[in-house]
Amino acid sequence: MELGTQENMQGGSSLGKKIIMVMLVIAVVLLYFVYRQVANDTAPTMPTEDTAPSAGGVPGPVTGTFNFPPVSADERAVLDMAANKEDQTNAAAYMQKVAQAAKEGGELALGAKCALSPVVLKVKMGGEILIKNYDTVPHAFATLDGTLSFSVPANESIIAPVNAANFGATAGAHAYSCDNAGPAGIIWVSE
Repeated sequence: MELGTQENMQGGSSLGKKIIMVMLVIAVVLLYFVYRQVANDTAPTMPTEDTAPSAGGVPGPVTGTFNFPPVSADERAVLDMAANKEDQTNAAAYMQKVAQAAKEGGELALGAKCALSPVVLKVKMGGEILIKNYDTVPHAFATLDGTLSFSVPANESIIAPVNAANFGATAGAHAYSCDNAGPAGIIWVSE
């Protein structure tokens, strides 16, 4: 009888060790998931290029939907003028059309197939643009003059500072592409 009891105790002891090992594995896995969540919450969401948007404002996850209005005739005219280089050959007429189409503000909505709102955005030098990507895929954003280039992650928002490093030292209209197609929109930097 004692021999049977010793075997049961050893079997019970072995079972206890297995339970402890399973609990340790579960604890390690849970700690890993908590670590990943904390690391993601504190990780920078900005690209690290020199001309990339900097931290500030309220960048982060984008939820919900955005109703993108159709491109207006004035916005289409500005994009066509930029595509035809009329911004360089007839600057006065181009800036007049930009002024007609521009919406003043600090936010730019980005959607599927590079839908934008507003298409022509007026911002002040020294300000910021909050770019919100409502799409489930990232989009590449670049000014056509090459001063600014970065990616906006899927369902995220980022801040683009309106400064000389990103938009040049002088005020003016800056055409940009989305996913290497463009001009997709215009950012009019005013003083």
